[in-house]
Amino acid sequence: MEWAIGHLGSYYYFVVFKATDVHRLSDHTEAMLNDYLENAPESAFIYDSDRFQRMHISCTHQYPNGNSRKDCPSSGWNSGAQFEREITPEDSFYFDREAAWGSTPSDMTHFKFSSDKLAFDVRAAYENPNYPWIEAVHKFRVTYRWPREWDIARFSLPARQGSGEYMIHMLWRGYRDVIDIDVLPEPANDVYGNAGGVNEWRKTDHCIYPNYSQHANTQCRYFQADEADNVVACQEYCESRGNKCNALNVVPLHTPAVVKIAGETPAPAIPWNNRCRQDRVPDWANENTMVCYTFRAQTPTYDGFNPETEDIWIIRDNDPLDPVFYSSCYRRAVKRAFEGNVACPLCEETPVTTEAKWDINNRCLTCEAATTPHDASTVKLWQTSEICEKCF
Repeated sequence: MEWAIGHLGSYYYFVVFKATDVHRLSDHTEAMLNDYLENAPESAFIYDSDRFQRMHISCTHQYPNGNSRKDCPSSGWNSGAQFEREITPEDSFYFDREAAWGSTPSDMTHFKFSSDKLAFDVRAAYENPNYPWIEAVHKFRVTYRWPREWDIARFSLPARQGSGEYMIHMLWRGYRDVIDIDVLPEPANDVYGNAGGVNEWRKTDHCIYPNYSQHANTQCRYFQADEADNVVACQEYCESRGNKCNALNVVPLHTPAVVKIAGETPAPAIPWNNRCRQDRVPDWANENTMVCYTFRAQTPTYDGFNPETEDIWIIRDNDPLDPVFYSSCYRRAVKRAFEGNVACPLCEETPVTTEAKWDINNRCLTCEAATTPHDASTVKLWQTSEICEKCF
């Protein structure tokens, strides 16, 4: 794994755990992870060999005249004087980035940290009864300020719970990220795979795409929020439109009365057009009716949108007064294909069921909304109330 560096003296934390404990993500704090490391027995420090040491990757050392790579601009020139020495393919712990990620090693210089700099790193793997879901914690210091360059280290997964999907949760100051890893029952033949898999639909609740194209002649689909698999027909219609459609929004036909913008309930976010016309709304439609429309998603055009840190869809899952709270969006995504690997049934295991988030910004979900299981092929109309009821 590689991670960007820049703020001196700060620490990166990486937490290894099984994906069925995904609800523990929000529990991870620096204080907790430091406690895990401070209480580690001697047998837990299994990452002390040269192979697991943190290294530095420089994208400017090869360009002493300042003509650095296009993806490494304005970083200054890294002379390598801060490091013990350059790491070469002759070193037993050299990491072949080209074999792993297709990056040309001649454009990157690998540097070795001195032992006194590596002494700040702490890595342990053991079972702590206070944090039984944690398999291992890795803590790395940001040693030097090279914000356009990065550090790298090898990781292993203890996988004490056997095969299945695991996660490595990254924490650095206010930033978070997660890497998903499948641990197979047997060694993998194809570790990294390729982007040649099948298309699948991925759902996000309380979501909407604000900008799109190729929708002028799209049909609108109407269905009731309580119908099972109600979005399937809309997905099939999108698929039939080929490259003109890669996403869809599902919104209420009638905006819930609780939603107010400048004191008024806004019209539903439906792009009425030649084939999606208001005079064609079915007679049976009511306050529980949802509308699905398809399109090709585009990058938002509003001021302040940052494509490097934001998705092109909007999520409003904590404000029942926002119309987006009652919408859902879907996107077509290509799964990675892995050739010749053994089957891993536990890699598709469902996460542990957790209590629903029922307190939504001073309003409460109804019992039905709070307890209904998540269903990727069914969209429901979220109901909230000013009065809370004990459901579970």
